[in-house]
Amino acid sequence: MTTIHVNTASPGEITALFDANGGDVAAATDDPSSPCASPRSTWRSRMDEKEAIRADQIIAAFARLWPKCFFVAPEERKPLMLHIHVQLHKHLQPMIEARRISERDIQIALARYTSCDSYRDRIARC
Repeated sequence: MTTIHVNTASPGEITALFDANGGDVAAATDDPSSPCASPRSTWRSRMDEKEAIRADQIIAAFARLWPKCFFVAPEERKPLMLHIHVQLHKHLQPMIEARRISERDIQIALARYTSCDSYRDRIARC
C-alpha cells in the first residue's frame, strides 16, 4: 500500500492560503459543495449539516495545500498515512493558535474524507 505524506506545503504557504481569504477557509476553496455523501458512514450521521459543509471546505483547502495527498473527488482519494492527523496538527499549528482552524475542524475533515465508500473500498483492496 502506498501512503501519501503531508510535507509539500510550507507554513508560509498555509498562512498565505488563509491570509489571502481573510482567514476564511471557506473562501479558500473552489467548490464548497459536498463531494462525499456516504449513507453508511456513522461519522456522517453524527455530523450536522454545518459541520459537513465545513469539513468539505477544509478538505478542499487541504487539496490545494497538499495536492499529492488530498483529493476533493472521492473516487480519486488515496489511502492516507497512519496518524496523519499528527502531521496536519504540526503543519497547521500557527493556524490553530490564530483560531483560523480548530482541532475539531481537522478531525471532522479527516472523518468525512475517509468515510466515503470509494475511499473505504480502496483501503479494503490494499
